[in-house]
Amino acid sequence: MRTLTAAGGAPLAYRAGVSLYNQLGLTTQVPAEMTVTTPRPRRTPPRRVGFVVRPAPERASDVPLLQWLEVLRDMRRIPDTSSDEVLARVQREITRLSPAARRRLTELAAAQGPPRARAVLGALLERLTDCKGAATLRATLNPLTTYRLGLSAGALPNRVSWNIQ
Repeated sequence: MRTLTAAGGAPLAYRAGVSLYNQLGLTTQVPAEMTVTTPRPRRTPPRRVGFVVRPAPERASDVPLLQWLEVLRDMRRIPDTSSDEVLARVQREITRLSPAARRRLTELAAAQGPPRARAVLGALLERLTDCKGAATLRATLNPLTTYRLGLSAGALPNRVSWNIQ
């Protein structure tokens, strides 16, 4: 894994997909192929390694934050778990972050996250009374778009104000 993710000491890529979800304890599924991010498409991937194109992390401290953005991106597609369980785990992790790390997560989500991930993160930040971070993410969203993520009202009470279904 190290040869695929580091070039000259700088982070180049990070783990994603089912192997990441297994590593984080979100699923018990063990994939036959590990998925890794890469800043540009690869023509000949190594055996049992798949690639998804994502921007390279600017610094090593961004990797865990980007991995939680991957979780929010694929919330509905994580095997062996529900969206509500994933959301509860993400919320626990966000509450553990320092204010600086939370701001950085908001910056990364605004720059790289898909709209559905930005909407869920904004709703979580709003519930955690981080109004500035929530407002930043709300400004990046189209107010007419709805996000069907299968979240219950009990898991995310403010989901309606973020157009999450």
